[in-house]
Amino acid sequence: MMNNIQEKIDAMYELVGGDSNYDFSKSGCRVEFVSMNDPYHSLERGSKGTLIYIHRVDSLTKTLIIEWDNGHQISLIEGKDQYHIIKPETQ
Repeated sequence: MMNNIQEKIDAMYELVGGDSNYDFSKSGCRVEFVSMNDPYHSLERGSKGTLIYIHRVDSLTKTLIIEWDNGHQISLIEGKDQYHIIKPETQ
């Protein structure tokens, strides 16, 4: 599964890598969903996914593009939706 995600990250970077509206610095980080204000979302609290990239929509809005482990591709809005970045375990 990770290879597929890395391929998506690489493909998007090739497509928009020079555009400052796309941030790949945290690509590959794991994210845990807490809540959002969208009553139609299909994520459960505690769902986990992998961050593909962050899209700066405008000067105030950043959207996290996430590939969820359940196969969904639901984005989160920074500052509106609740989530945690999962810290990698140290050896």
